[in-house]
Amino acid sequence: MRFFEKTTRLRPRTCMLVSAAKTLWTLAGMLAAVLSCATTGFPCDTTVRGKAFEEMRDIHRLIILADENELQNRTIAGQLRSWLAGPARLFNAELLVLDPRDEKIEWLDYGIPGPPPELPAVALIGRDRARFRSFVIAHWEPAPTGTDLELLTSSPLREAIKRDVVGHWAVLLYAPAAGPSISGTPSVLEEVQALWTEKHPPGITILQFDRTDPREKLLASFIGLEPDGPEWVGIVFGRGKMMIPPLEGEEITTGSLNTLLGKLVEICSCVEPPSMLGVDIPMTWEPTLEPKIVSLVAPEMKQAVQSGLAGSEIESGSPRLTIVVMGVLVLSMLVVGAVTLVVSARRRPVV
Repeated sequence: MRFFEKTTRLRPRTCMLVSAAKTLWTLAGMLAAVLSCATTGFPCDTTVRGKAFEEMRDIHRLIILADENELQNRTIAGQLRSWLAGPARLFNAELLVLDPRDEKIEWLDYGIPGPPPELPAVALIGRDRARFRSFVIAHWEPAPTGTDLELLTSSPLREAIKRDVVGHWAVLLYAPAAGPSISGTPSVLEEVQALWTEKHPPGITILQFDRTDPREKLLASFIGLEPDGPEWVGIVFGRGKMMIPPLEGEEITTGSLNTLLGKLVEICSCVEPPSMLGVDIPMTWEPTLEPKIVSLVAPEMKQAVQSGLAGSEIESGSPRLTIVVMGVLVLSMLVVGAVTLVVSARRRPVV
């Protein structure tokens, strides 16, 4: 069934509302960040990579598309609730039930154009908070089987990611191009790995992604990896956050990889937190992994600590405090403007 792969264009007014909502969301986040900086200091006491282990993970949505009043659908809902409360309690997803007859549902909020033609159905919907979008990861009719649920929470590659990411700056996922080909990408990856081991020990690790492995079907769908696509490299850091954008084909160079990886060694900025850099992979994250997280400090971080910049407090009457206050005032005005735009758009009739 190809229904879940479709997209629809937004109506003019809807586009304006979504754009205004994005602006409001971004400005509100910036305002909160500035207020946070006012109390804790401009830079964080850790790197972007370190902060990623402190943030909450993205929570995706496991949606039942059905009338829950029907016996079959109640059974499906009960089974999935039990699964999420038990074996999948550490899986980053929440369960929702949507009645397709409800005309108030904004389907595009769930990454689909409307109610599916075949019911019941269950879909795993990804949530990209930074880019204000939802997307379909997987779907089943009428519901996932026991085997489907096992592969939903874990796979060999996702377990390897958890094993490596706690002790390194990042994990590079490498998916070779489909079919036989001659490529210089493995040499590029080895060069980057050697450079990072030398400059930022313990460096990074590289995991190869077999796009034809049925056990990795969910991960391939999450990242949009096509069976016959070009070479692909993705960067994973923190508790399984996939950095956006990944690289494909000719984009995979030493320079582009170093640029993306370089974001992780920077001193954490409260204006652009790690959550803005990507989306968390759907997978479990066990509490036993927390003690295994290795604290890594970049040279830039060491210099900041030695100079007294990291974690410094803002004293009353200091230039920093003045900057923060002015920033709050400006952002407040921008937020009011965004709200006005949303209200105006809602009042404007659709032509």
